[in-house]
Amino acid sequence: MEPPQIFAMFKAIQTAFYAEGRDVTQTDVLADLAADLGMDGETFLRDFDSDTARARTQAHFRQARQAGVRGFPTLIVQRDTQLQTVSSGCLPLDTVRTEIDRCLRPDV
Repeated sequence: MEPPQIFAMFKAIQTAFYAEGRDVTQTDVLADLAADLGMDGETFLRDFDSDTARARTQAHFRQARQAGVRGFPTLIVQRDTQLQTVSSGCLPLDTVRTEIDRCLRPDV
């Protein structure tokens, strides 16, 4: 999957789950979403169930843990290779804005 497709698939999964109440843990739902985006459903399922996909998923989980992700939602600011946790859990918008501003200050 190419980067533009990844973001489109992410958005489709979020919409299917939150707006449509679909069970996005089911591979047939994911294959349908991929097909709606112009991908071949069978190819998607083969790639989804591959050792490469499993290894990448585990690597993403490790990266999330290393970045300090401990809950949902977590917002992280990345500056070059530096990751800073802005918030973990639901917080008021003003609190999140203050933390983003703090993370983006040149002296941080």
